[in-house]
Formats: sequence, structure tokens, C-alpha cells
Amino acid sequence: MKILHVLNHFLPNRVAGIEVYVFHLSQQLINLGIDVVVVTPNYGSDLYNEYTYDNIIVKQYPEVSAPNRDLIFGIKKPNSLKSFQKILELESPDVVHFHEISGSNGILIDHIKVADKLICKKLMTFHLVNCSCPSGSLVINGVEECDGLVKLSKCTSCYLSHKGLTFGEDLVSLISILFYKLGINTARWNNKLGTALNSARYIRKKQDELRKIFTICDNVIVLTNWYKNVLRTNKLNENKIVYIPQSFSHPKNEFFKKNQVENQQIKILYLGRIAKVKGLHILLSAISKINKRLISLDIYGQIFDRDYTKELKAKYSSFENIQWHDSISPKDSCQLISSYDLLSVPSIIAEMSPNVIKEAFAVGVPVIASKLKGIEELIQHGKTGLLFDLNNAESLKNEILKCIQNPEFLEVLRRNIGEHKGNSVNIALRHIELYNNLISF
Repeated sequence: MKILHVLNHFLPNRVAGIEVYVFHLSQQLINLGIDVVVVTPNYGSDLYNEYTYDNIIVKQYPEVSAPNRDLIFGIKKPNSLKSFQKILELESPDVVHFHEISGSNGILIDHIKVADKLICKKLMTFHLVNCSCPSGSLVINGVEECDGLVKLSKCTSCYLSHKGLTFGEDLVSLISILFYKLGINTARWNNKLGTALNSARYIRKKQDELRKIFTICDNVIVLTNWYKNVLRTNKLNENKIVYIPQSFSHPKNEFFKKNQVENQQIKILYLGRIAKVKGLHILLSAISKINKRLISLDIYGQIFDRDYTKELKAKYSSFENIQWHDSISPKDSCQLISSYDLLSVPSIIAEMSPNVIKEAFAVGVPVIASKLKGIEELIQHGKTGLLFDLNNAESLKNEILKCIQNPEFLEVLRRNIGEHKGNSVNIALRHIELYNNLISF
């Protein structure tokens, strides 16, 4: 059996949740005798490329299209479709497993249509909420989680606000919806006004793409019950939804965290993308309000937003208890996490099911994270970790202080985590069962 995993990027070029998920899944599938190939665009190149990452074959097809509004609004198709089709024809997979849809020049709905034209079996795993939420956040005004139901007026106004329109978004939203209903397409206006007034049309385009994913794909995989309910709310074909919860296991039990807090200082780790949506600024703000002798923070991650990173480093440069580090290989994450007292996940947008929380639990480290539905499925507040109010540094600070003021509390959290029950081998077996069902149908 041959499986093609299709995504926008892969290790080591980009280290983020989707890439790490596909890495671990591919490893387990290969160990179980499945032929796996990862397929990504070769951005900015007219050449095919191939490399191997930790025994995983990665094949890249030429992608010379640059990100632009014509691709975003669907005015033209990417240049890469024939190259992508050639990869599929040469590999002749049993199943093409898509893991994301890009906003511009990466994997688009058009690539899924290519697989459909070749009569391939097709799967889509929803790792992010951007397939159903055009702003990619499922958070309204930065503080309130959305129910996920796509409504043109609500979503257009929210999308404009998310894009930085801080005044008059409701009026612009109304005009945008009116233009859409009148058939006036402002996407071709090569200016910000045209982009803003095309928002309603873009919302409808994204909604149509989600429906097409359900129409074209044989099944879709969700990682959380919460997102399954979001898709149900939008009246999508429930019979196609398969729930496979994310899991992680590590064979080296010596990494399992058992030590008490040392030197009366709480050691916190941030491990993830350095981007505003991941909420690192919230964590830094909270840490800065606590006595430096009582807490330390180490930051590991790949920089996705250089201006944001530069701003944070400058703002907190005087805090010697805050240290910045480069990103690390996913193979080393468990060992790194095991040396800390707490892992923090301060995201300010909806998270599906963060890998890093599973990794922390695998080595017995409690997690302190934003109160978001996807995260709440993983963490029991006060039992296996702590949850703080979304986008609220003061709330995060107060939760950290609970651990500082009562160090024994951390040990209680560790004991409640226990040996992590998840098993990535079982998750791979669930995928193989699904693949077999598709092939035999």
C-alpha cells in the first residue's frame, strides 16, 4: 500500500504542528510496512526535487507561483497543477492524504480536484480551522470563541476586523455583502479598497471550498470532537467524518518527569512557532510581572514573524530569566520538555489539538494553556494542567503563581498525568484501517 501525504511544507524546512504530526504518522506507517511519500511544493523553483528526512521520502514539485491576490480570490489557478499531477501519475498511490489547504500558492482545492480527476482515493485531515473560518482563528475580537457557524454578515465583519480594519468594519461589511449580492466583483481592483469590499465574496468562496472538500474527498479526519461539532453545525456530510484523536508515545521512559521543583524556581518552556497567533507576547507579559528569582522561561521555536520576534526580544531584553533559543528537531522535543516544570501554550486563536501538549504529557510535564475548546479536550484544569482566560496575561500570571506559591501542586498535576495512555502506533493502525476501507470500496 502506498500513501501520499500532501502538505504545504515539511521538515526540516518548517517545524510546526502539521509537519510534526505528519512526521510521526509517517514514521509509524513505515514501521508497519506502509510505503509513504510526502509531497510538497518546491516554492520559487521550476525544478522537481527529492530528499529524505529520517527515512521519509519527500518529493517536491515545481511551484513558481508567488503569493498574490489573484490566487487568493480564485481569479487564476496556480502554475503547479500539471507538475502536481505528474507526481501523482508517477507515484500511482493507493490513497492521497491531504493535510491542509493554503490561502495562496500552496496546496489548494484545485490540487484535490487533480487527484479526483485521476480517480485517486482522497482523504483530508483538518489540522487547522482555516477551512471553515476565513480568518483562521475562530475567535471574535480576540477574546471570544466563535461557534463556527458560517454566516455571511458575521464572518465578513469578523474577517475585516481580523485583517486590521479597526473602524467602520460593519459598514464596509454591509457594502461588501451588497456588492456580492449585486454580482459586483471588486477583486480585480488592485488596491486595498477592492480587497476589503471583496470580503463577502471571499467568505462565500471559502464556504464553497469547504463543501467541495466534503464532496470530493472520500473521508475527512478530525482530531477533536469539538471540531467535529463545528462541521456538523455547518450541515456538512457527517457520514464522511472520521474522528481519530491525536496521540503521542515515546519509548524512552527515562524522560518521564518525576523530579520536584529545584531551587524554588519554576522552569517554564515555550516550544512552538514564534508568531503572534501563538501568543508568546501574552506569556512574556505574565512572566515579566513575577519576581525573577521565582521563575524562568526558555523559548524554543522557528521564527515565522521576524518583526514580532524583534519587538519581543527588545522589550524583554533586560530579563535575564528569559532566554531565547533556536528551534529543535521533533526527535529531541520529549527530552527537552522533560527538563521543565511547566510547558506553556498561550495561543490566541483556536487550536485543534497541539502536538506539544501530547508530548508534554508523554513525559509527565503539566501544561498551562489558553482556555480554548480544542485544548480543553486535552487538559483537565487543576488535574493535568492549568487553563487561563484567552488573551489574558493577568489570568496566566495568576495560574503560574498558584504553582509558585504551592510547589506541591505541580507534583499533584504530574501524578494525575501518569504514564501517558496515548499510543501513536494505535493511531497509525486506525489510519491503515481507514486506508484499507477506502481501497476496498
